[in-house]
Amino acid sequence: MFFPILQMSVLPSDYDDEVTSIAVKCIQFRRTVVLPKLQDATDEFVASGAPIIRPLWWLAPNDTNAHDIDSEFLVGSDLLVAPILEPHSDQRDIYLPPGLWTDREGYVHKGGKWIYDHRSSLSKVAYFIRMPELRQ
Repeated sequence: MFFPILQMSVLPSDYDDEVTSIAVKCIQFRRTVVLPKLQDATDEFVASGAPIIRPLWWLAPNDTNAHDIDSEFLVGSDLLVAPILEPHSDQRDIYLPPGLWTDREGYVHKGGKWIYDHRSSLSKVAYFIRMPELRQ
C-alpha cells in the first residue's frame, strides 16, 4: 500500500467480507494519503535522484538510532511507516527521527524519541506524517 506499485495477486473478494472491507479502506487510504506523498517523492527523485522509499537515516544521517532501524521506512521525507512484523502481535516500538510527527489519530509526537508499545492492527498500519513547518 505504501510502495509505488500495488499488486493484488488474489482479489480480496475471493476471501470474505472482512478482508474485502479492509482492502477497500486500504485502497481509499492509499488514494488520499499515500499517493500524494509518492508523487512528491517521485518529483524529488526526478529532480535530485533521491530514492522514493528511504531509510530513516536519510532524514537523520548522524542519528545512531535511525541507522539501526531496519523495520521502518520513509515514503519521501514526510511519511514514516512502521509495520508490525511479528506474528500475532498488535504493538511495536517505533522510533521517530527528529522533528514533529502526527499519527493517524492526529496526535503530535516529538521526534528523536521512541514510542514504546504502539498499538496497531492489520487494517491500520502505523504511520506518521512529518509536520511541514519543520522541514529543512
